[in-house]
Amino acid sequence: MGVEALHGSTGSFNAFFDRVRPHRGQREAAANIRLFLTGSQLAHPEQEDEENRIGLKQDRYALRTSPQWIGPQLEDLALAHEQITVECNSTTDNPLIDIEGGAIHHGGNFQAASITSAMEKTRSCLQMFGRMLFSQCTELINPAMNNGLPPNLAADDPSTSYTMKGADINVAAYMSELAYLANPVSSHVQTAENGNQAINSLALVSARYTHMAIDCLSMICATYLYILCQALDIRAMDRGYLSAIGPAVNEITAHIFETALSDATNATALNQLQSKLLEQVVRQYSLTTSLDTSDRFSAIAEAVQSTLTTALYTDGSLPKQFDALSAIKRWTDQTSTTLHNLFLQHRQAYFTAPDATPYLGTASSRMYSYVRKDLQVPFHKGLADHPTKDNKLKTLGSNISIIHEAMRSGRLYDPVLSCLGAHP
Repeated sequence: MGVEALHGSTGSFNAFFDRVRPHRGQREAAANIRLFLTGSQLAHPEQEDEENRIGLKQDRYALRTSPQWIGPQLEDLALAHEQITVECNSTTDNPLIDIEGGAIHHGGNFQAASITSAMEKTRSCLQMFGRMLFSQCTELINPAMNNGLPPNLAADDPSTSYTMKGADINVAAYMSELAYLANPVSSHVQTAENGNQAINSLALVSARYTHMAIDCLSMICATYLYILCQALDIRAMDRGYLSAIGPAVNEITAHIFETALSDATNATALNQLQSKLLEQVVRQYSLTTSLDTSDRFSAIAEAVQSTLTTALYTDGSLPKQFDALSAIKRWTDQTSTTLHNLFLQHRQAYFTAPDATPYLGTASSRMYSYVRKDLQVPFHKGLADHPTKDNKLKTLGSNISIIHEAMRSGRLYDPVLSCLGAHP
């Protein structure tokens, strides 16, 4: 979901990486991610021309190196599970009686260092998972890093709606506590019982801290899942809008410049101009997410003026009687108004019936649908969804709590397992 929400590349998870660095955990993590991204229209395909890609040519580390980050944790968790399984099926009393051998053994099977080892590996893994999710989460909320999403994932005007700002602060607090809990307990062993217990496992202490770490990570996961669904909705809303502006912008360009570019020598000039202008409009749309709706589209049209001016005057084929400056001004005004009106129409239509699933991969679609349909956690529309005493709307924290409760009760793991193919 993070790859799709950030418009990441599927190429980061090519199986070639696993063949030349064949750690078992890395192979498993990358294979799962490739499976999850099947059918995605938001992730950049590996074969895409990097020269034409808007934004980063390579994803940042939190996405690009996620298999390499997750892989070692999977290996450690597998070992921790083995240690716990053996311990739960063992005898740890002292003394131990060997019935077959007829002997009584005084030893140290009570020393639960295996549990301490398992818990500390588990807690370290939880911290590593949390750190990766925290990095992806902050990247999604930051407009300087999120590849064309608005600040704080505000669906309305970013100057008045801070939407995910509180969630961002909360995740930082959860991550700080999780990182603190990841510190080892075993290094704090003290001598006890007049020196008899010079070493002891502190296994129960380590297990308690691991339980607390699970609480912190579950809050990070619940918050991040809510943020992801919000980001995917905005991506879907933008996709619908961008697919509609092409014909509209091309029509304006043709109406204003068709006469000037209609002779035989300029047979393809109009088409080329339309293509250049539309490409720049789309690019500027992703670069102006921090502006309010009232200012954004005039800024987009004005930013594209340089492309229009260059295209018109480069080949010197314009008719002498053609007033290019006036035409550029008309194009800018009409484009600004059209883009603004279309945006308001498409945003309202999406607010009425939000659905990002047509653009999502198989795994993201399942998780998104579970949050939106099964848990009834809605797309946040900004100030319109601010709870007051006169409406029954929930705060962001209340909606995140619904996801968190589904996670703690185990209900959320059904769709998670279905993403892995373990359930239908």
